[in-house]
Amino acid sequence: MLLRVEDIEVRYDEVPALRDVSLEVHAGEIVAVIGSNGTGKTTLLRAISGIRPPARGRILLDGTSIHTLKAHQIAARGISHVPEGRGVFAQQTVLRNLYLGAFLRTEAERDAALGRVFDLFPILAERRNQMAGTLSGGEQQMLAIGRGLMANPHILMLDEPSLGLMPKLVDTIFELVQRINAEGDLTILLVEQNVRESLEIANRAYVLETGNIALEGAGEELLESELVQKAYLGM
Repeated sequence: MLLRVEDIEVRYDEVPALRDVSLEVHAGEIVAVIGSNGTGKTTLLRAISGIRPPARGRILLDGTSIHTLKAHQIAARGISHVPEGRGVFAQQTVLRNLYLGAFLRTEAERDAALGRVFDLFPILAERRNQMAGTLSGGEQQMLAIGRGLMANPHILMLDEPSLGLMPKLVDTIFELVQRINAEGDLTILLVEQNVRESLEIANRAYVLETGNIALEGAGEELLESELVQKAYLGM
């Protein structure tokens, strides 16, 4: 078991956003967390990465508790969080944005990671000296993912990577997620509102509703679930 979340509760101003949430992520998997807006998906990733620590419960990485650590300590242990909204530094170059993702790595590790990112995203190599704020939305999303990969993580957490993108680019992003998982044997925890696309590529998935896990199972199984089909696929 690479990552285990056990019965966590996360609060905002004493109001629970997550209650008794548990999930498991095995090495090499793509695990999807799906659900509507406001169900706690982003809060779940923030809890795991240390941005919003749980008030109750445990989070374990390779069997070691990490929920009491600071965000930079969790990042150093191999969890890379690509936030919703991309969060690129608009007034910095593409290259500078990527280097910021490798601040915990040696120069040799940074350079090796940069080569892999440029191989995965050739457009970033072409625009390495361009200001990040001048990139298109799809290119900024690639930059955000590339910056996450620069940390050489064990787990890459992606929060709504297809948000705000044109349909053609959405397909590209999901293809890239599969490629990153397959080529690098990298474990991915994916939060998404594009339910069908997420379940089609996920080994396993969880449905989050109003702060609780409502359903879990293999991606293909959840695609056939009556709850998922009615609530999220309009069937």
